[in-house]
Amino acid sequence: MRKLVKPIICLVLVAISLPWLAKNYWRFDPRLTYNGEIFDPVLTEEYDAEARASEDYVHVITEDGLAVPLALGNNGVEHRQVHMMVDGQEVALKFENNHLVGYAPDIKNGAISSYVFYRDYGMMLDLFNEYCRQGELLKRT
Repeated sequence: MRKLVKPIICLVLVAISLPWLAKNYWRFDPRLTYNGEIFDPVLTEEYDAEARASEDYVHVITEDGLAVPLALGNNGVEHRQVHMMVDGQEVALKFENNHLVGYAPDIKNGAISSYVFYRDYGMMLDLFNEYCRQGELLKRT
């Protein structure tokens, strides 16, 4: 019986730490990692230097002309929420440390805090690829 105590304790400790590991280490799929500066395609297309200069939700306009939204920090995690158009619908994307972690489809003019973000992996991968495509198109113009 004493020989089983140590393995049982180890198994219990591993089981207890799994949610923490999943949250902090296994959460981000490298295929959903954006290697550039997170930008907002909708604000980039609508940006007018005189009209938008006083808006507080645009952080900076890069040399490529991309509007970069403000980052909110929390416990070492940088949060950015951006908008893009997909098939005539505005979609919000949620990034944490340049990793796409959720999306809000067909959003209306509500507050960002009221969005319900979904984590359907297949849809996130499609939206991420579209986001990268739109970024390349916007950088070329």
